[in-house]
Amino acid sequence: MFEYFPKIQYNFDGITQTVTNIFKSVNVTVDQQDTVTTSTTIPGERPDQLSARLFNRTDYFWSLFLTNGIKNPLREWAQSQDSYTAQIEKEYDGWYYQFANTSNYLPGVTAYQDISKIDPYQGVDLTGISVGDLIIYETGTGPFSVKCLGAGGVTSSADCGNPQFGQSLIPDNFNKQQDVVQVSAGDYFTACLDSKGYIYAWGKTPSLSSAKFTQNDRLYSSKDGRYTFIDATGENLIAVLDGSLVCFGGCTAFNTYYSGQTGIVKTAWTARGISGGVAIKSDGTVVDFGLSGPTGVTLNDIACGYEFCVGVLGNTRGITVWGSNTYNQKSIPGITGVTAIAAGFGHALAVTDDGTAYGWGLNTNGQTTIPSSGYASVSAGFKHSAGLKTNGSLEVWGSITTYSKNSGCTGITQTVSATGLTGAFSRISSGNDHIVLMGSGTNYKYTGVVDSVDPVYKRIFVKAYQFTQATPILLDDPSGTIVSFWKLNTNGKYTQTKTIQHQLLTIGKYLDSTLYVDQAGLILDPVAGTNWQSVYLMNHQTPDINESFITPRKQLLDIDLYNKTQIDHLNTDQITLLKGKISNSLLADDVINIKTSELI
Repeated sequence: MFEYFPKIQYNFDGITQTVTNIFKSVNVTVDQQDTVTTSTTIPGERPDQLSARLFNRTDYFWSLFLTNGIKNPLREWAQSQDSYTAQIEKEYDGWYYQFANTSNYLPGVTAYQDISKIDPYQGVDLTGISVGDLIIYETGTGPFSVKCLGAGGVTSSADCGNPQFGQSLIPDNFNKQQDVVQVSAGDYFTACLDSKGYIYAWGKTPSLSSAKFTQNDRLYSSKDGRYTFIDATGENLIAVLDGSLVCFGGCTAFNTYYSGQTGIVKTAWTARGISGGVAIKSDGTVVDFGLSGPTGVTLNDIACGYEFCVGVLGNTRGITVWGSNTYNQKSIPGITGVTAIAAGFGHALAVTDDGTAYGWGLNTNGQTTIPSSGYASVSAGFKHSAGLKTNGSLEVWGSITTYSKNSGCTGITQTVSATGLTGAFSRISSGNDHIVLMGSGTNYKYTGVVDSVDPVYKRIFVKAYQFTQATPILLDDPSGTIVSFWKLNTNGKYTQTKTIQHQLLTIGKYLDSTLYVDQAGLILDPVAGTNWQSVYLMNHQTPDINESFITPRKQLLDIDLYNKTQIDHLNTDQITLLKGKISNSLLADDVINIKTSELI
């Protein structure tokens, strides 16, 4: 019989599958009650079993669907829709988390239109996540939360590397965000320092030796926990360790100019192969490293750009600049009361105690054209600038170099946008074309327990303990989203085992999500069995069709859940007539309307 019904082709996991489009094509109306017979189902009786009991054959079950207006047999058989919905909401009150599964769903990927230049992305790794694990979803910009913006939201193949080194894509296994106290951005990498003195880095990191760092996939972690300050500059990382300086990367200039000075609390080095640097000691005195910096003064703060450095004078809190003047970096504004400074490729920024920001030097992309006022801190990159307002909000101006299909691997500039990075932040740092921030606002946490995991389409189904939103959360930009997983250990305490960041796309109601046939496991197997489900359902349907007529759920085939139901049915002669009408009409009509009085 099913050969007469139209088929719908779906692409499932790269393979074309077929679903029989049965009951949306044929409408049978009982226009005269004496043309049908009403019978009561036995609790737990399947439609093929009822067909065998009524007609002495199992394959007439489809007629039961038609005469009772059942459009979705897997959902509606022997249970009203209202009853079924109430039952589902009671039994499965939860949510689904949809994570990124292709390169199209990575933060900032719109900046890289030529996806062929990006390494194939296989989706979030959900291994190690088990039923019963505690899941915590965090949103907002709470203290110590690290977020990134700009280039490096993806990793790239070698033929079009810069600036796609993943410097803005926080590694999934970086689970020390709650401890971070400083962030610093190099040209194409990001570094963080936590409260215990450990360094973490990702992106195009400098040469971090295995003797000093542990590498776990994309994340580098220092083995020593005594660092107190970091300066990611160019392709190098300088750190303060017990009051002395250490360098990671191409440290030729560092090794030339640094001679073991101690008592250092802060340092800054130029980005051009580390041509020089500067340090401040605990008493405010200055140590110069090869750049002929100021002498006989104390400095409150320091920052270095490509070939120059900027300092805040200790007495007046005015500005001093030394090093290169190629882009008029030494043409400083006559200001005092400076509270924050930053130095980029060829420009510098300063903030005074009234919240006014000043910029000078190279301005080819508007990087020194300050929008608005009311700033607390600033950062400077290659062609962009950024600032944090006194309320912690982010402001970005200038341009960031990106790559597009039309330009191949030739850099083009796009106006910087802070889309998706709303909230309050306390620290900021800029690399060549990316920005890293540390939050200071409020984090909202939602907890639940993992109910099932879909490793193919990167979904996790969760029984919620606490979740107030009644409608799905659609994240326009997944930047900054944090989902952590915790397992109960033998001591009766939960231990964090996995963190997924920057890759959460949607949170939806579990009831509204489309599950797959294989989600039902052994309960519903369209290939192995010969029951009515395997006949009706030939294979999977796409997971993206929300108006689905196949939505298997675990409890649907649990016979204890079915109630006694009154079923209208035809006799065998009427079924033969009905079959003939359908087979003669389906090829010509999309929808067939048949009255039972026509089957006499």
